[in-house]
Amino acid sequence: MFDLVYLCFGAAAWTMAGYKARAWFRDRANADLGLACVMTAAVANVFLLSAPSVYRWFDGLVGVANLAMVFLYSSVVVFATGALVLLLRWTGSAKRSGAVVAAVAVAWTVAVVGFAVGRPDAVEHPRDFSTAYADAPGMVLFLVLYLAIFGAGLAGLGVLCPRYAASLGGSWLARGLRVLAAGCWLGLAYCACKLIGFVFSWAGRELYWLSNGVAPLTASVAALLVLAGFAIPAVGPRASAWRRFR
Repeated sequence: MFDLVYLCFGAAAWTMAGYKARAWFRDRANADLGLACVMTAAVANVFLLSAPSVYRWFDGLVGVANLAMVFLYSSVVVFATGALVLLLRWTGSAKRSGAVVAAVAVAWTVAVVGFAVGRPDAVEHPRDFSTAYADAPGMVLFLVLYLAIFGAGLAGLGVLCPRYAASLGGSWLARGLRVLAAGCWLGLAYCACKLIGFVFSWAGRELYWLSNGVAPLTASVAALLVLAGFAIPAVGPRASAWRRFR
């Protein structure tokens, strides 16, 4: 079931990424569109690697257990970095983008090193990675830095999108930004679920239903809202035109 759901979502997301890429190739001077294309592709890769069969296939191919999780979370970090860069561009601080990207790259390198040296075993954990390694210091470093980067990107974009949308009236872009903001705030709820799960795990009480149940479901819905937010500005006008000419 998880394979079917995630693969279908992934196919839809990659289709959207291709559509965005096609639009960007026609307007390569549009840096915001290019960032949206990269961020959409990152979400699509998250869905693809979230499918348990793809996750295990990838690990079997490279011969390293749970390396798929590094690539999955790296895709999330790419999305979050794109969100931070958009935030800086929209607030007139584009010159700081390079420093932010460099800081995220350093932090994520530290996280990946934590994964590399902190793996206590070589058991596959496509569905319960965070709870399985909640007591392994290197893995905790990896997970906490991931949540920090992801949360920062989501919070920034979640605050800015509604403000920017307010200046655009009732346009399709404004609607897309509001949906995107909703996805960001729901994504923050996912981060909160994971952090709460860590705290309870360290206290000796596991909340598997929260970390392995509510959190992934929340993240999936959040990702769909983000994709919808990116899609609405492009699909909305065409849908309206189609209805007018029926």
